[in-house]
Amino acid sequence: MLIGRVKSHLAALPSRSEDRVHEIRVSMKKVRALVLLTRPAVGREAAARAGRRARDVKNHFGSLRDADVLRDLLLDLLPPAPAAAEIRRLHLEGGACEQVVADGAVAAQLDALLAATDDDRLHQLMWPDVVDGWLATYRKCRRASKVCRCRGTDGDFHSWRKRVKELLYQSEILSDAPEVSTRIPAAEKLSSLLGKHHDLSMLCERFENFHPDSPAVDVVRRLQAKIARRAFRVAGRLLNQKPSAVRRKLP
Repeated sequence: MLIGRVKSHLAALPSRSEDRVHEIRVSMKKVRALVLLTRPAVGREAAARAGRRARDVKNHFGSLRDADVLRDLLLDLLPPAPAAAEIRRLHLEGGACEQVVADGAVAAQLDALLAATDDDRLHQLMWPDVVDGWLATYRKCRRASKVCRCRGTDGDFHSWRKRVKELLYQSEILSDAPEVSTRIPAAEKLSSLLGKHHDLSMLCERFENFHPDSPAVDVVRRLQAKIARRAFRVAGRLLNQKPSAVRRKLP
């Protein structure tokens, strides 16, 4: 279903490019989360191949969307005139997604991905098969949170964000279990905060490359630190229990 939706978005490009690119990227992240959840059924090697294919489709459109995100972020952070000046200095003029197209390789990756995930073994999964995958993601989220508290580089926060997104998408799949579904709101909030943190990280990297002395860098870093503090508070609600304690509450 997700892959079919992506193929329809590809066929409709370049119309409504920005929206379609966003949907394609989110869908591929959901596929990767599903693949991780079902790895015991499809096997580690097959799951890794499927995950790489989903990542490659997502990354095909990554730099295009990132430029649009950074431009919009500057317009939100700064008054109009300084924002316009920084957009020119950072080479972010125009809508990057306006010219986006999908080549044949992307469609081929989607066909291979559909074949890899539309497997009879997936339909025979039992609850223990998937709950172990969900708990593994939960553990990774807790470890990534600890790394960010101790070290907290932009890369650390980005890795944490990916694990939280995986947990969110997997929780939505397993939302019939109350112990899982009650964590979805906090996972959504944390994912959103870490997404904002990542956008600011990309903006700082852009400044380092094109305008390292800009006074806007201090504004960005202060906002990033504020978002990090909020993220840790939300993580306290989402990841407050040891995996063994959570497992005892699951059916």
